[in-house]
Amino acid sequence: MAAFRYVALDRSGREVRGNLDAPDARAVAGMLKERSLFVVSIDAAAEAFLGSSMAGRLAGRQRGAASRNTLGAVLPVRTRDRVVFLRQMALMLRSGLTLLQALDVAARQTSKKRLSDAIGRFGQDVRSGRSFAESMRGERGLFSKFVTNVVASAEASGDMDASLDRTAVYLERQAATRTKLLSSMFYPAFVVLAGIVVFVFLVGWVIPKFAKYLTQRGVALPWSTQVLIDVSQFLQSYGVVILGGIGAAVAGLVFMHVNPWGRQKLDRAVLRVPVIGGVLTVAAMAHASRSLSMLLNSGVTLLESLRITARIVNNRAISSRFTDAAERILKGDSLSQSLEHAVIPPMVNHVVAVGERVDGYELVDVDARSATLRKDGRSLVVRMKEDS
Repeated sequence: MAAFRYVALDRSGREVRGNLDAPDARAVAGMLKERSLFVVSIDAAAEAFLGSSMAGRLAGRQRGAASRNTLGAVLPVRTRDRVVFLRQMALMLRSGLTLLQALDVAARQTSKKRLSDAIGRFGQDVRSGRSFAESMRGERGLFSKFVTNVVASAEASGDMDASLDRTAVYLERQAATRTKLLSSMFYPAFVVLAGIVVFVFLVGWVIPKFAKYLTQRGVALPWSTQVLIDVSQFLQSYGVVILGGIGAAVAGLVFMHVNPWGRQKLDRAVLRVPVIGGVLTVAAMAHASRSLSMLLNSGVTLLESLRITARIVNNRAISSRFTDAAERILKGDSLSQSLEHAVIPPMVNHVVAVGERVDGYELVDVDARSATLRKDGRSLVVRMKEDS
């Protein structure tokens, strides 16, 4: 027999701690389940340490928790914090706790003050009769419209725990995709920036000194050297004008970016840039297809799913296609017909068309590793489902 320490929750959500002797951790879990306790953690503990040293370890944990709470008061809520909250809620609901009990426990377990306070308000709102989704919508900037719509659909269907689990997986995948995309773009951007800095340094400081020395010698210079000297002199003479032109161009791009019409033109132009455009297209379509699949699987209607997907895709040239698709479906077109456009890869339309033919309710899961969507060495998983 071995000694085990456990932390569990009772039906009211109250934390219960204690020690048990059992052959293994599984046996401890069985004993706790017979007592109608929800297991949080089970740790092996040598009997020699179950006495005075336990108080020391508990004090250390309390000091660590206090430190985390101090940091949590100033640190922002990140995707990982949202994922942990959603997973905790799904686990507690699956274990038989009510929504209010799960929210009370989650509020105590969360170290980020803003998130903890928000969860506390969720509980108050639910007690007063508001739905969980409505309460989440009231916390602006904390949870996206995507998440709140999934929760609203889950409340209507009664499939809250599974929907929260799927949402957590979705957020994790989105964060991983964003990280991979940024890391893949970092090195090329660094090389280009370093090249510009080196060029400016050579042309602005190094070459003028050599040019003065070579000119004084009065020797004929190779054409390549002469070109460098001429470029250096040109930049020195018109450098202010060039910088002004660059500043005006940047200001124009910023103006276009904040203007809806200009933003769409810019996003469309970016998609046509060699290599970069292909990577961004694949990333945007992966984001859109995962989002659409997740919403449909959670019970959100096709039209509302398309509109939400259009709002969460950053590239306006692609997001506008989903907005137009919703309008075309209202006019009687199929989803595959509605998505036909130059900015949508043909593979996506083929996958959607297959989904429309498979009894209308089947989930199509295609690993699109074909050459059309493989330019950046990644795979695009397209999952779409449509009511017929």
